[in-house]
Amino acid sequence: MIETIITTALPIILTSLALYAVAKYFPAKKSRCQTTKSIKELKKEFFKFDLLIYVLFFIITPITTFVLYELFGWFSDIRFSSFQNGGFLCIPPRLIWTIPAFFLSIGIFGFVQQKLIEFILKKRMDEYIAYANLKFGYDAEKSNRFFYKFTLLLVGLFSLFFINKYSYFGKDQIVVSDFFQLTKSTYKYSDITSMKAIEKAIAPNGNIVISKHYIIDFLESEKWNSKYSGEVENGTMIDMIQFISQSADLELQCLEFDSAH
Repeated sequence: MIETIITTALPIILTSLALYAVAKYFPAKKSRCQTTKSIKELKKEFFKFDLLIYVLFFIITPITTFVLYELFGWFSDIRFSSFQNGGFLCIPPRLIWTIPAFFLSIGIFGFVQQKLIEFILKKRMDEYIAYANLKFGYDAEKSNRFFYKFTLLLVGLFSLFFINKYSYFGKDQIVVSDFFQLTKSTYKYSDITSMKAIEKAIAPNGNIVISKHYIIDFLESEKWNSKYSGEVENGTMIDMIQFISQSADLELQCLEFDSAH
């Protein structure tokens, strides 16, 4: 559930709040750039420049997103390289790095767009900003500066969440770190009280759905759930569960539902 919130709901919520803040605190009428021309006149005047911006957006953004995705993935590989010797590592799917990569690429394009306005339009720059104010309904100049900071904050938060989420089942110990966990949790295999293979789950609407996953119970009611663990980097989930079962000297219980539910 927490992964779903972070990867889908959180970006929408934060972006919606940012747009609300922009509309409330940066109204177009308070912008330093004003014009007596109508938006229809300005659209006609800046049509070619707008077209150039749109074309560049659909060229630059995918390229920078891909490059940043690879860069984030490379950083993740370095971060977790020390965990892949003689054990099993679970981390969020690599594709999840497209989220911070996309947001950062949007911020980069905003910077490129600003430089293009200054370079191509020169003395007409203020009039174009006034046109943007009319088009979007807020102070485009101030809002851009706000969104640069917002983008950096959002990318920083996502990167921190994803790089902090992992489970490592080594030869002698287990290390678990969650999204919002400031310190990692360390367990011994003797701390495992049971291992369960679950076939089904009850959905939020009450329906019974097929949901094959594994649950490991530790002492003091701590749990590890394969549904929220991410992907196994150096093997399969079955290989990892067999390794844990042997290390803990426990048999895997096959259940239809988790007894905790």
